[in-house]
Amino acid sequence: MISCQGTINGVSNFNAERAATKLHRAMRGIGSDERVIIEVLTSHSNYQRQEMKQQYKTIYKRSLVKELKEELGGLFEDTCLALLKSHTEQQIDCLYNAIKGVDEKCIVETLCLQTGTDLKDVHELFKTKYNKDLDDYLLSKVNEGIRPLIKALLIYGREPNADPDLELAEKDALDLARTEPSTWVVENSIFLKLLTSRNPIQQQLAFQAYERNTNSSVPDTINSKLSGPSKEVYVTVAKLVEDPSQYFAEELRECLQDTTTNDDKVINILVSRSEVDLQDIKEKYREKYQRHLVDEIAADTSGDYKKILLRIIEPSA
Repeated sequence: MISCQGTINGVSNFNAERAATKLHRAMRGIGSDERVIIEVLTSHSNYQRQEMKQQYKTIYKRSLVKELKEELGGLFEDTCLALLKSHTEQQIDCLYNAIKGVDEKCIVETLCLQTGTDLKDVHELFKTKYNKDLDDYLLSKVNEGIRPLIKALLIYGREPNADPDLELAEKDALDLARTEPSTWVVENSIFLKLLTSRNPIQQQLAFQAYERNTNSSVPDTINSKLSGPSKEVYVTVAKLVEDPSQYFAEELRECLQDTTTNDDKVINILVSRSEVDLQDIKEKYREKYQRHLVDEIAADTSGDYKKILLRIIEPSA
């Protein structure tokens, strides 16, 4: 089942003015106190960081983001700024960059795990910030083979989380097993309706029931039965539904094993999952690769960039 074990939980005695003041003092004079900046940003939740930004503007009549840009640089700056974005802003910026680069895998990663309410917020902020309709802009860029999937993921009418319904999961799994996998990728298919209408917990239960009934996981079925350039995208969305923590552990491994580390993706995963399931991702990483994620990150990064990533993964360290 989906777990909710993040690494950043926020501070219990939160005071936005005190946190804003600490950051301001850390950036006064020549240079800045990176240790304090790291401590403040990684100990507070995203909600608290948004309050902190507002308080900073109120007290000092300056944008905290602009102040940090003036003081910092490189990947350390990128990570600090990512932490200061709201959840929705981080999602739309990731989407915008993925659409520009036609990174279809990143697009479905971003859309797949959104709730109905989240998607509504994403649509509204995307229009406000980029002056583009997300649906039209996105569908004009992706290849025809995944447009039915994208259309399904863009619908924000998904049911809210509720008590697990095992009977419904069995029915969904049976309906899925009765259809040819080649039809899963067409508009209004059983598979796409499952992605559109069911909440993540119910989707996972259906995928588990499907594997019990067919002796094949949904990702494995897609991988073996489909072909063409769209197959990887459908495998991606199936893996995300099946086990998000496992999926992101594998993505981090790939980022860290590449000749050139994909730092943008590392930052995005660690920041976006820090309050969701980063603790689970760490455990999945260790189980699969017999290596600790902290050690892998430490070996692949340096300086203040390394320090802030390690504090996101283990804030109490």
